[in-house]
Amino acid sequence: MTLAHRAGGALLWRGLAIGGENIIFLVRLVILARLLVPEDFGLVAIGLVALAIAMSLTEFGIIAALIQQPAPNKRHLDTAWTINLVRGVVVTVFLFITAPWIAGAFGDERATDIIRALALTALFHSSASIEVARLNRELQFRGLAAIGLSGAVVNTLVAVVLASTYGVWALVWGSLAGAAVHALISYFVAPYRPALHFSPESSAKLLRFGRWIFLVSVLGIAGDAIVRWMIAAHMSVVELGVYFMAARLAFLPTQLLYGLVSEIAFPVYSLLQENPAKAAVAFRSLLISVAALLMPIAIVFAWLAPAIVEHLLGDQWRAAASVMQLLILSSVIGLLGEGMTPVLKGIGQPAGIAAMESVQVAVFVLVGGPLIGEFGLVGAGIALMSGVFVSQLLALRYARKVFVRPFAGLAAPMATIGAAALLATAAAAVTVEVLPGLVGLIVGVVLAGLAATIVLLWTDRVFGLGIVRTLIEPFPRLRVWLEAIGVTI
Repeated sequence: MTLAHRAGGALLWRGLAIGGENIIFLVRLVILARLLVPEDFGLVAIGLVALAIAMSLTEFGIIAALIQQPAPNKRHLDTAWTINLVRGVVVTVFLFITAPWIAGAFGDERATDIIRALALTALFHSSASIEVARLNRELQFRGLAAIGLSGAVVNTLVAVVLASTYGVWALVWGSLAGAAVHALISYFVAPYRPALHFSPESSAKLLRFGRWIFLVSVLGIAGDAIVRWMIAAHMSVVELGVYFMAARLAFLPTQLLYGLVSEIAFPVYSLLQENPAKAAVAFRSLLISVAALLMPIAIVFAWLAPAIVEHLLGDQWRAAASVMQLLILSSVIGLLGEGMTPVLKGIGQPAGIAAMESVQVAVFVLVGGPLIGEFGLVGAGIALMSGVFVSQLLALRYARKVFVRPFAGLAAPMATIGAAALLATAAAAVTVEVLPGLVGLIVGVVLAGLAATIVLLWTDRVFGLGIVRTLIEPFPRLRVWLEAIGVTI
């Protein structure tokens, strides 16, 4: 089986997993948005950002290092698992002790116990089977799908069932239950007998690569933590809850697509380290594939954001619509950077990712405060979009440094994809205008999808752009089926 076909199988299973997880959490958000209030989500957002900061400050890139350079023996794996477990214990204890000060920094002491409870999820995740790294490297994403989906289902069921009785704590118990099930299922899918062991030689090898993943993690969460702190400082926990909901919804499409890019492309590029020509072809194919899927979805989603908020969430979330639109557009702007991230990880140059994150965070820090103070949540969206835009200039530099003519032949496909996205948006806009309400929203989304598909298929066939061929290359069975029904690829 070729690498492309192996990647196709992995892409299918990972796509099903991330798609399923996002659908589950979307249902969860819509239901809980009706049962809870923005203030509840704001309190949980404080706990989650505290957890994310602590996890990023202890992120040594162990799993990524094992994917980029496989473990030679079980002692190596035991060292990696031990480092992860110690990390989970340290984070849990640290957050339990510092919770009152963290809650005070966000201006709401009620978050103290929430932070302490959510700290336990760090321990659960850190104790999961270390053999998941092997499944990632070998592109065996069927088992990984089971792990992710089981955690998402349990998280959602627990939160929804308890929401009416326990309010904000339903979100906490859901997160804890989901994390515990995630860790438990990992041992069934990726069997591993854990043993406490620490080898200085093994740890040094892991941490040489992981130090840059650590820095990337710190920078990534720093940007998110800063925006949440600025919103809490300039406004209140209510607006923080609105931003939390807006970000969760806005990034749903990119979590699916960029999650696929990161988790599938990273091991693929690590296998192509010694073949730059094939890596360049894979890079161009990746950009076309992600753009063809992301741009129509994102632009239609941005246009329909006010209607989505009105009909799915309710009036109390109306302020989320504008910031959702800006966050969605920022994800489209960041396409190149997201495409270069797995490349730089795969070829063992994660320092480039750290540089891109540094630029993005620096720009946000410079402009975030004034913009949020002047424009509120919209200012936060503008600041984030500005940081993403500037970081793409650095991504462009790295692409030209790693590959020879990295964008050769991409102009026509990208222009076609952009045109398809605009026509799809027009179809959705007209439909929502003619058919108001939830029915119009659903019909508009369906018609937008059909419009984008028809435009891409027609232009690809007439002008020979190769977009469809690129999309189905990893799926030989799909190509055979299409040709059997008369579709020439």
